[in-house]
Amino acid sequence: MDGSDLLSAGPALLRILLVLLHVAVCAFCYWRLVPRLSTTAKRLTTFMLAAHLVVTVMAIEFRPITTWEGWLWDLDTEHNIASTLASTQLAMVGGAALLTSWLARARPRWQRLYLIGIANIFFLFATEEYYSFRGRLDTWLLPYLLLGACMSCSILVAAARAPRQERVWHICLLAGLAISALGSTVVEELRFWKTCQTLGLFFLGQCRIYAIEESLEFLGIWMALIAIFGLFDAVSPRPQPRARRLLYFMPVLWILICPQWIVFIKLEGLLTAQPASVLFESEAIQDPLHLYGYRLGFTEGSAAFTLYATASRRAYSRLGLSVHLVDQATGASIANINQPWGQSVGYFVGPGDRRIYRKSSAVEIPRTAPPNRALWLVLTIWHKIDERHVFDTVVASDHRLLGDSQVVLGEFVIPAASPARFSSAPAAVFDNGLRVAAIDALAPAQAGQILILTFTWQSDTNGHPDYAQFLHFVHAESGEQWGFDQQPLGPRLPTRLWYSGLADSEAWEIPLPADLAPGRYQLYTGLYRRGNLERVGASDANGTPFDDMRVPLGVLVIEA
Repeated sequence: MDGSDLLSAGPALLRILLVLLHVAVCAFCYWRLVPRLSTTAKRLTTFMLAAHLVVTVMAIEFRPITTWEGWLWDLDTEHNIASTLASTQLAMVGGAALLTSWLARARPRWQRLYLIGIANIFFLFATEEYYSFRGRLDTWLLPYLLLGACMSCSILVAAARAPRQERVWHICLLAGLAISALGSTVVEELRFWKTCQTLGLFFLGQCRIYAIEESLEFLGIWMALIAIFGLFDAVSPRPQPRARRLLYFMPVLWILICPQWIVFIKLEGLLTAQPASVLFESEAIQDPLHLYGYRLGFTEGSAAFTLYATASRRAYSRLGLSVHLVDQATGASIANINQPWGQSVGYFVGPGDRRIYRKSSAVEIPRTAPPNRALWLVLTIWHKIDERHVFDTVVASDHRLLGDSQVVLGEFVIPAASPARFSSAPAAVFDNGLRVAAIDALAPAQAGQILILTFTWQSDTNGHPDYAQFLHFVHAESGEQWGFDQQPLGPRLPTRLWYSGLADSEAWEIPLPADLAPGRYQLYTGLYRRGNLERVGASDANGTPFDDMRVPLGVLVIEA
C-alpha cells in the first residue's frame, strides 16, 4: 500500500478528518500550553510537529514510482521514515522524563520514581514502534490496555499530589496517552469492522484507516512530549547549558542507536549461525526466500532450531515451514512441526522491501523415538495459496536435498539411556577410541548361504570421521582372499554420529559367493576412513599392535 493508492481512491473524507484533527489539537496546544514552555522546549516541540506534518502529507500525497519509495513513506510499516520519527518522538519523551528525574533530586522520591517509570515505559513504546513487535503477537491488546490503565492511575495520583501549577502537565500527559491509545487500539480495530466501509475508508480490498491511526498516535505522543517538557521546565526553570544541549541531542542519539538492533540480528545470523545458501522459489509468489543461516540445538526432548532468511514482505505474509525428523536408514518421519512463520520478527534490509526474518521453534521428540539411529532435520518452505499449502522449490542449495523441496539442515542421534558394556576384554582397541568385541564361535557354513555375524562396538570419544568396516576371508591353503565391507552399525548409525559411551551391536547379513571354495578361512576385520581408504591402527587388549592393521576374528569352515 502506498500514497498513490490513497490518492487514486479519492480519500477526501480522510484528508478532511486529518486536517480538522490537527487544527483542533495544535490550536489548543499553542494557545494554552506551548507558550508556557522554555525556548528550548518550544523549538523542539515545533520541530517535532513540523516533521510529523511533513511525513503525514508525504505519506498521503506522494506518488511513489518504485517499491523503495512506497516503503520509505508508508505510515503502516516499520524501519522507514514514519516509524523512525514516531519512535524518536517516543524516545524523546522517555529521555526528557529521565533527565527531569535526574534534575529533580530535591523533589520527593515518589516524583522521581514516577518520572523514571514514565521514561522506561516510553522507551519500551519507542522500541516497539520501530520494530513493530506488537504486530507479531496474537494477544497484545489486553497487556497494552492493562499497562495503559496502570499508567493512567499513576498519572492521576501524581497530578493529585503535584503542586497546582504543575497539574496541567500531568493532565496533558494523560490526554496525550488517551489520544495515542485511541489510535493504536480503538481505531486500529476498525480495520476489521464494517465501520471502516461506512466511513468511506475501505477500498482496493483494504481498510485505509491507518493514516488516521498513525496521526492520532503522533499527536498523542506530541502532547506527551509537551507535558514532559512542561515538567522539565518546572523542575529546572534555568537548566544548565549541558542539559539543554542534551535535549537537542536526544533525537540524534536515538536515531543512531535504534537501528543497531537490525545490524545485530544480521551479524548474529552471520557470525553465530551455521552459514547456508538455499534459495526457495514459489510458483505463486515471485519473490524468492533466501535461507542464509541457521542454528541447531538437540536435547533429550526436542530438536530446536533458529532460521535466518531474507524475503519480501509480500512473500512473508503467507510463508510457512515444515520441519521433520527423518530416519536416515528408512526415510520415515518420526516427528514434525508444520506452522506459519508469522510469529517471527522481520527487519528491513534494503530496497525491494526485502527483510531479515528470524524464526525459532523446536520439534518435540517423542518418547517412543528409537535410540542410536541417525536422524536428519529436514526443512520445507511453503506458501498458503487459496487454503492450500504449496511447497516452494529449491532452485539452489549448498546443502543436501532429499527432494526438490526438502533441505537437510543437520543430523543427530538420540543416545541410548543405558548402553550395554562389554562383558569381557575387547577383541581390538583402535587408535581412534573405538573398540570391538570378540565374536561368537563360528559355525560351519556353505557357499551361497547368508552368513550372520554380530559385531558389538563401543566408543570412548565423540566426533569420528565416516568409517567403514571390512571383513576379509583368507583361505588357509591357497591364500585366496574375499572381502565384504559395510558401516560397522549399518546405515542406521554412521560413525560420524557415534558418541562417548556408545555401546551397540549390529547383525551383519553376509551373502557368501556361490563359487566360494570350500576349506578353512581366517577371518579378519578392521576400519578404514571412507574418505581416503586409510586403515585405522588396532591393538589387542594388552596393547600389542595387529599386523597390517587387521584384527583376527577366528576360523570359518566352508563345507563342500
